[in-house]
Amino acid sequence: MTASKLIIPASTNLASRRKNSKKNLSLSLSTATTTTKPAFIIPNDQNLNAYPHGPIEILPHLYLGSEQNIRELDHLKLSIKVILNVAAEVNVLQPKVGYHKLNWEHNQDNLVLELQKAVDIIDKARSAGQNILVHCQCGVARSATVIIAYVMKTMKLSMQEAYDYVKNLSPVISPNLGLLFQLREFELMIKKPPIKKIPMHSHFSFKTSSLLWKKRSLFYKRE
Repeated sequence: MTASKLIIPASTNLASRRKNSKKNLSLSLSTATTTTKPAFIIPNDQNLNAYPHGPIEILPHLYLGSEQNIRELDHLKLSIKVILNVAAEVNVLQPKVGYHKLNWEHNQDNLVLELQKAVDIIDKARSAGQNILVHCQCGVARSATVIIAYVMKTMKLSMQEAYDYVKNLSPVISPNLGLLFQLREFELMIKKPPIKKIPMHSHFSFKTSSLLWKKRSLFYKRE
């Protein structure tokens, strides 16, 4: 298959994204050849089932699929125990498994914190040794974005590396430009160093030192 290099404009400002990317833009890619052969090719019609042979295993216990896969869950023989649906318009319930839904629209642009919710749901299932299937309508954009975010955080990869990892396993994925911007914001968020809390005694020590300095200054002024 081809390894794809993401081309994203430098600005990740939310206001500028809303102004410049109002349309549901597709991902711009520059390609470099590799020796890996694509598992399958999907036509441009995104309404077709992107996973006709069933969901793709991305990591142990973690699968990526489509709405159609959920409808055929009983025939998949994958022992799926948890489902995470990230498509607002899809309401396919499977009563025999744990079910989570995040109501994401196609062009939603406030998903950075929502991505962390999705990551936590996946983490909980995998930690319990349960197979979890993440899906949207087609399995190529919103659910793929969740999977990339999870791989990025769990495997401590860059956004580009995580994208390449998932793309290699599921060549049909194609997050739109808006989703890519939000993946970039998520990457920046998880890379921020944690804020260190100043111990209370340090605060008081600093305050005490300041008072002593002021008293010393007044003493020298009087002399």
